[in-house]
Amino acid sequence: MKHPLIALIAMCFAIMQTSCIDEQYDLSKIDSDDITIGGDESEFKMPLASVKITIDDICQSANMGEISIKELYETMSVWFPESMPDGSTSIDVQRLMNDDAYFQLIFDDLYNELQENEEKRMAVCMYVVKNYRSDFIESLLASSNPEIVLLAKTLNTLSNEAAAEALSLAVKLYPDEIKASVQELSETDMPYLALKDINIDIPPLNISNDVLDLLTANLDSATEKNPVNALYLYGRVESNFPFKFNLSPVLDDALINFGELVIDLGDSNINDIRIYKEDLETIIHGSYLRAPVEVDQYYLYEEFNEDCEMTIYLSLRKTGGLSGLF
Repeated sequence: MKHPLIALIAMCFAIMQTSCIDEQYDLSKIDSDDITIGGDESEFKMPLASVKITIDDICQSANMGEISIKELYETMSVWFPESMPDGSTSIDVQRLMNDDAYFQLIFDDLYNELQENEEKRMAVCMYVVKNYRSDFIESLLASSNPEIVLLAKTLNTLSNEAAAEALSLAVKLYPDEIKASVQELSETDMPYLALKDINIDIPPLNISNDVLDLLTANLDSATEKNPVNALYLYGRVESNFPFKFNLSPVLDDALINFGELVIDLGDSNINDIRIYKEDLETIIHGSYLRAPVEVDQYYLYEEFNEDCEMTIYLSLRKTGGLSGLF
């Protein structure tokens, strides 16, 4: 039988050899104040893995192909006003897609802005010409205004730049007649803001069998509602994306469901999830993270560049005594 101190040294040495997804996430940096070996009140914490999610990992749904969230929002921002009508600093993306009254409020503000802001007006008109010229022409041809009908016929013969300039002038001269056609195209684009699942492979972790035994040897059964000896997965998410996300991560191989997480700018917590020996064994041998994601808020004035990323830090917490190596 090993002496407890020798067991602790062996355990800590084994943990220091543990690898993780992010090379800079050093598992040897364990706060010894968090380690207690003994009775029912004991608690041991250790970092387990970090999963980095980049701009290219958060993509648009299949109906637009593999377009990153940055490319998507750069494209779609043509429909966002430069300033919000209620003075807020963010757009409620889910409401924008699903609430007609909210969409109308945003679009009305945008369209009013087009009357005063020539640069924004040209950006919208160029987007319409490049992406929806034939649909827009068909809509204008139904107008009762002969000048609008003439514009529609003319648009078909012009270059993109000339067509955008002609349309910009028409928006300025005939705002009421043009508005419905422009709004219809904006409504068409809104579903593109829906995103596809994030899918990340988590490679195997180099945790020794001795450490696994130490953590799992005396776990209470799943039927115990108030366990003393239990294992929990927990963590935090660090994000500098200019969004508030709703994320629903699942470790598919281990069938571990984190529930819905609200991920905002900065740090967000992942609450304890009770796991068992077989779950930890699965994670150690490699797992697969699937995370349905939706954008809740888009912060208009926050920086959005290629360096934006989200990192999920996962840690392990063992309550109760450690007895596997004693």
